[in-house]
Amino acid sequence: MRQVLDEFGVPLDRLMTDQSLSRNIKASEDILDRIFRDYYANLGLYNRMAKGNFYELVQYIPVEDLDIEIAEKLDAIADVAESVTPAEG
Repeated sequence: MRQVLDEFGVPLDRLMTDQSLSRNIKASEDILDRIFRDYYANLGLYNRMAKGNFYELVQYIPVEDLDIEIAEKLDAIADVAESVTPAEG
């Protein structure tokens, strides 16, 4: 993984802090998709981290690093999910 990240070009820490870069980048398509595609290709393995699986990465983010808006949206989704009753039949 370190090799793929090093080959990526722009250091990821700069992407996270440079507002001019981060406004123009869609992480799921411009960063994560490419990183995981290259990572699994280097290993000679099927890419198990396709875009549809990026939600799985959330569990590895420390809660204190989550933007408050993200936490609020996830809490709202959880509230709605808990209030829904399964359809019969």
